[in-house]
Amino acid sequence: MAENKSKAWSPENLNKIMMALELTDISQLIEYKKEQEG
Repeated sequence: MAENKSKAWSPENLNKIMMALELTDISQLIEYKKEQEG
């Protein structure tokens, strides 16, 4: 289910999110989301 959701994010949007969160790697973004979910 989470995988289907992720497809809605365009690379441009992911890039903006990573810049906003000051992340340098997509794996960090994934870890960040896991922490937010609890």
